[in-house]
Amino acid sequence: MPTFMISTTPSNGPFAVDISGNIRVVTPGLNYLDRSFWTVTIYITDPDGLSDTGDLHVWVTDVNTGPDITNLDDTIQIGEMSSGGSAIFVVQAVDDDEDDYFCVMFSDPNDGNFYMNTTTNTIYVIDSPTLDFETLDEYILTVTCHDTMYAGIPHKLTVQITDENEPPEITDLPATVTVPEDAINSAEIYVADGYDIDGDDLRYSITVSPASGQGKFYISNTTNNDCRIKISNNPSFDFETIDQYIIVLEATDGEFTATGTLNVDITNTDEPPRFVEDNQDILIDEEQIIGTVVPINWAVIDVDDALTDLNFFMIGDTYSPYFSFTWGSTPELRVAQIMDYEAVFPQPFSITFTVTDPSDGKDYLNVNIYLQNINDNAPVFTQSVYITSVLEMELYGTLVLQVVAIDDDVADLITYTIQPASLYFDIDTLTGDITVTQSIDLETVGGMITFTVVATDNGSPSQQTTATVDVTVLNVDDNIPFFDKPYWNWEIRFDADVDSFVNSVSAVDDDISRFFNVSGTGNVFPIIKIE
Repeated sequence: MPTFMISTTPSNGPFAVDISGNIRVVTPGLNYLDRSFWTVTIYITDPDGLSDTGDLHVWVTDVNTGPDITNLDDTIQIGEMSSGGSAIFVVQAVDDDEDDYFCVMFSDPNDGNFYMNTTTNTIYVIDSPTLDFETLDEYILTVTCHDTMYAGIPHKLTVQITDENEPPEITDLPATVTVPEDAINSAEIYVADGYDIDGDDLRYSITVSPASGQGKFYISNTTNNDCRIKISNNPSFDFETIDQYIIVLEATDGEFTATGTLNVDITNTDEPPRFVEDNQDILIDEEQIIGTVVPINWAVIDVDDALTDLNFFMIGDTYSPYFSFTWGSTPELRVAQIMDYEAVFPQPFSITFTVTDPSDGKDYLNVNIYLQNINDNAPVFTQSVYITSVLEMELYGTLVLQVVAIDDDVADLITYTIQPASLYFDIDTLTGDITVTQSIDLETVGGMITFTVVATDNGSPSQQTTATVDVTVLNVDDNIPFFDKPYWNWEIRFDADVDSFVNSVSAVDDDISRFFNVSGTGNVFPIIKIE
């Protein structure tokens, strides 16, 4: 069998020959733009070594082919949170005919999350994508490029969606709820439905406007990322002041935050009247005349009713009979009985009043009456005349007597004085103890000293009373007796009988009532001289 070989002009042409002499085009193939004519020289040799040659002239004609994509097939990854409008891939293609071309894209699934700019052949994520790893984790984008006549071979771009942390959601806000203004406990007013597709636990916080409402609400997290919104204990809502609060609820997974708005409309309820000062201390003097007005602040606030529609009452008790209560345009409390402080009224004693609106809403006023003592009693000595005695020559400071005065005004302080001041006695101003201030000589002052003591209270104005003190001065033998003459001259008969009377002598003692008649046989002897 003969053997065939070929060569080309120019060399290395895209031709080959088989053992049967068939000539075919091989890679890289014919390209009209590169060369339009080839000379193929064919060599044939038989087994005996004889050979021959011949030339085959090949003219290449121009045939239009579609563009060829050079950088596909490929796979890329993008996050499910990719920014809208971002470019993810630029398609590159060539057209062997050097024709202008454009490329188009088809997405599987075709949910509209990708588009292609046919001018730049760039593939983009749409402005507001809905990529969700948990729902769909892969797209196949098929790209085909076209020239003016033919389409190239389609190629695929596999877009893998990767999982990313996604923001949580509050699915049931905004919303509006109503709360009555008299709500007072931790009532639940709304359950916010929090959702995190990644399964993260959510943490909640609230901001309330106006800011005065911040402490009136709080949140309580529960299972399944729900959030319970409650009112605080005794929130003190007031429809007349604020009739709506806006709660902005935030739910965070630690990275992203979702917000929702809850409008809380406060509804009006009939509120009871309220005393402006519901506990008052009132001071009144004892012995007030009947009809005296007791100064009480009757001011009442009622946001629902006219003040003329309110009713006032005094609640009867132990001390209410001491007062009379009337009300017309305004309430009025007057003294109905004279009150004596010394009758031992409690300090204070209370009178209670009520105010009631047409809906039976009620408030209480407690008035604490402090009955003030006035100085309506003078002190009184226990005796009008005090009688006592003292030895003459008694020492300084010796207690002679205690005088005592009693004042029915129990709170009064009593002080004691001697008026006018005594030369011989002093008194303790607080105890009433009377003491000696200097030695008393009976022979000088006589047998009796009388003076006046005065008791004065500290009331305003002060009152006083007097008593008499009679002090008997008792004698003490403090003087030596003496004769009234230094000597006597007597004459007696020489023959006078024994025991005959001769004469008498006399002596004097300054201790009052001590006078002596002394005889020669007495215990005071005369001095006798015989001339």
